[in-house]
Amino acid sequence: MTDTQFDIMKVTAHISEQPIKLTKEASPEAELLEIMNDAKASLTAYTEDTRGTCMDERRRTELKSGKPAVEVRPSLPGGPDVYLLAMRELTGYHEGQDLTANERAHDSKITLDNEGILSGGHEECAADNLLGTWAGQVIVDNQAAIAEYTHRKFDEAGLEFDMNLMNQVFEHAADIQASGRYAEWSEESYFDLLGAEAGEAIEKLEHAPHLGKMMIWVDIEGQTIDQTKIGNRAFELNLPYMKRVENAGINGPAAELVPYARYAIIGALAAALPNEELQEGMLSA
Repeated sequence: MTDTQFDIMKVTAHISEQPIKLTKEASPEAELLEIMNDAKASLTAYTEDTRGTCMDERRRTELKSGKPAVEVRPSLPGGPDVYLLAMRELTGYHEGQDLTANERAHDSKITLDNEGILSGGHEECAADNLLGTWAGQVIVDNQAAIAEYTHRKFDEAGLEFDMNLMNQVFEHAADIQASGRYAEWSEESYFDLLGAEAGEAIEKLEHAPHLGKMMIWVDIEGQTIDQTKIGNRAFELNLPYMKRVENAGINGPAAELVPYARYAIIGALAAALPNEELQEGMLSA
């Protein structure tokens, strides 16, 4: 969908009856609706040449290069490079290959470059710095909750859930944990991989705690939430952009596990984040 075809009046905003995470009293429905409406109003067009970024809900302030202007970017966990790296791990894409974390990251970067998907992320990104922890230990420790969440997402999409395939994702997570290959990985590893590109690819965020009360999926081609406008109230997950990265970087037998790995990542990050409440919303058209 191009920007000229987009009609915000046709966008529907839906809040799931079941939160992803809730360890406190739920926020009033009116507050959640306000967040959803503000997210809807902030929808901004992006193109295939727009860099991606992390789903982090905090306001963007500048780029790593020092430029004050920060473009509105489609979001997914960690940014496109980190997300593909994690997805390949959890789908067993590199199974049987004796590759280090840096070699796997380099391979993902080359794939995305070849597909015209530009790198992006932000400084002090837990999804990047702690990739080996949340994609390994956190998934292993939260299998029941992650399987339940994934099953629910499959039901919503009208897909058949297969626990055997879910268990394969859990086995790959256990391998990440047991291998220890991300023990030395950090955002500096990623910045080194990007080289001079890091200045334009990496955003700086406001120094603030995580306060977001929602994870909002956007399922509208070419449209994304302006995270700076909605300001520390909701994480954004751009489903068409996530699928673009997935389709670019995962094929063969591993592709069967893609949706299971996708929702395992969201479930793991929800468990790992300090946010006490994470309601789930969807903007679609």
